[in-house]
Amino acid sequence: MTRQANALAQGAILAAMAAILGLAALYLPVLGVLAGALWTIPIIVLILRFELNTGIMALTVALAIIGMTAGPVGALSLGLRGGFTALILGYAFRQQWSPGLTVLSGGVVTVLGTAVLLVVSFAVMGGPLLDTAELERMVDETMELYRQYGLLDPLLQQGTSEEEVARQVRQAMGLAMSLIPGMMFISSLSAAGLTYLLARLTLKRLGYQVRPLPAFRYWQVPWYTAWGLILGLALLLAGDYLGFKPVLLMGQNIVYIYLPLLLVNGLAVVTYYYYKWNLNPAVKAIGLALLVINLPVTVIFLIILGAFDPLFNYRKLSFGTQKRE
Repeated sequence: MTRQANALAQGAILAAMAAILGLAALYLPVLGVLAGALWTIPIIVLILRFELNTGIMALTVALAIIGMTAGPVGALSLGLRGGFTALILGYAFRQQWSPGLTVLSGGVVTVLGTAVLLVVSFAVMGGPLLDTAELERMVDETMELYRQYGLLDPLLQQGTSEEEVARQVRQAMGLAMSLIPGMMFISSLSAAGLTYLLARLTLKRLGYQVRPLPAFRYWQVPWYTAWGLILGLALLLAGDYLGFKPVLLMGQNIVYIYLPLLLVNGLAVVTYYYYKWNLNPAVKAIGLALLVINLPVTVIFLIILGAFDPLFNYRKLSFGTQKRE
């Protein structure tokens, strides 16, 4: 069998496998989360075995099968949130890019794909995800549940009026709905990260050479990512000051997307110094216990630490690698 025929045969099999996993991601409530990270791995394997064009053809076939079964919306959603990410990850593995550059490239493509999906969703729906009337209906239903199960009584006994409770519920729901785009971005980035880790394991099991990941304590976001956070904070403050809600919502979502990234980066900094400082194990245990006991304060501290680390480079690292210690 020639290489071209072999590529077509394996492409057909792996495209069908990707389509099955993609449909599972759409229809299975629990296993769908794992399937959502797994469905693009056959495409990545194809790119490594043959070339990028083979992966593109297999991805097109898989999305066509998904579209005929689940409809074009499901295929479009999977393609934008995972398909392009699979292509860039497959190409990165094939070219032996560094883990940091691979993850960064996959993250950028994932963000762009999710942004296009959001724009298409807003265009199809003809407006925001939730209008004022729908929000008021949800608040009324929530307040009715509070009354039905007696959850309002303790609040009323403390002197809080029912109108005040309704106002707080309305604010909480409004904030949650405004952060839906950010939640979608975080979900897509998490799936892309999980896909990268699972693809590494799969490729190593198949005998491919994969560049090793640095230890967690050496993980670091590049310094230029700080500009995205600065932009988000600037939009948030400008939107609040000017009373321009679209700018405010854009800033809120950008900052919200950055929070888990900064948390992980801050945790990597703390882990680095946990290993670097030769302290008594008992002292380290007490320090960890204090961090866990004061978890809300610890999370805020880690986020702030993770935000400033790219600028000041506390660990004296180059991006994603150990420079000196």
